[in-house]
Amino acid sequence: MSGTAANPTFTPCKDSVKVHMRFPLLLRVGSRLIKVRLKEPSANTGKNRELVGEFAHTDAGYEIRVAPGLCRRERSLVLLHELLHAVSDLGGSPLSERQVLALENGLGAFAVDHPDVWKSFSKP
Repeated sequence: MSGTAANPTFTPCKDSVKVHMRFPLLLRVGSRLIKVRLKEPSANTGKNRELVGEFAHTDAGYEIRVAPGLCRRERSLVLLHELLHAVSDLGGSPLSERQVLALENGLGAFAVDHPDVWKSFSKP
């Protein structure tokens, strides 16, 4: 069970002031806890350095890794992408990378265009 995000349009922040986003230490997806870390994806070795995110099952449990150095919006989209992998994989219906990208693009655009509606999901 794993998924990775690769997108050549994501580039490190070029401005001198980076927006720091605080990730929760743990996210709950169903009954499973997933640790979120700002860390290079483990698949980023050798020539394969374009990956910016990864969902993986490690010896310590489930983990999402988001590459450091991305701007806030890119980090948010990578986290959304990896959460989609986590939900589909842990739910027993893994989605293809193409399906995850389609959902990421649609939900990401929705979140940007309608932030008040997106925030309403967390209100009681």
